[in-house]
Amino acid sequence: MQNEIKECPILFSAPMVRAILEGQKTMTRRVAKPQPKMVTGSGKRVYESADFKKSWEDISGTGEGSGYSDCPYGKPGNRLVVKETFYAYGRWIKQFSATKNRDEWFFQDMTTLEGKAYKYADSPPENVEQKRVENAVGWHKRPSLFMPYYASRITLEITGARVERLQDISEADAIVEGVKSFRPVPGDGDPETLFANYMNKGRFSYRKAYFSFMTLWQSINGPESWEQNPFVWVIEFKRIAP
Repeated sequence: MQNEIKECPILFSAPMVRAILEGQKTMTRRVAKPQPKMVTGSGKRVYESADFKKSWEDISGTGEGSGYSDCPYGKPGNRLVVKETFYAYGRWIKQFSATKNRDEWFFQDMTTLEGKAYKYADSPPENVEQKRVENAVGWHKRPSLFMPYYASRITLEITGARVERLQDISEADAIVEGVKSFRPVPGDGDPETLFANYMNKGRFSYRKAYFSFMTLWQSINGPESWEQNPFVWVIEFKRIAP
């Protein structure tokens, strides 16, 4: 159907999930793969990418590159199913893997079978199994990658999509990326809002959200990732009420 609403899974860290739930995060940036390359000798700024199936004279958001037709996460109106670190009730078992020709660990999810509800980083269960013990039934921490669709508690609707360079992020966009902020108790003067340094234990040390987002990106993608300044998909969204 032409008007069918499509859904796409997307992974978020626990702090970013919290920012979404608190209404502070309405935007995310994801590296465009593969990266478009500049065409030399054209006399103007032109980038090509076989993956995007087009050439863009201005990929920064003011030309054809501001469109969303090739965005892997979807277009406005499509939905994103958030996958996050979660807790499932079940047990680890060993089974023979024909592809690896050896016994492998497999997690057997029994959450819904036992009539229980999945739990998340902001509301963990009291007792969590810390080690893989075969057939030990209980709560186990599971990576976001393995979250089943029906365990997701957050669905987002895409409201916009564009491509730009990572370092071109504006101050306003950095704020709605969900970086943590802190406003000191008023004193003699008007206190400034400070933003977190994610590469320094989250201490509030920046006066600009731009630099806070820089450290957030580095904490997720590596210290050198900011200087690489890749093209990124900028996905704007709003949360759909459960």
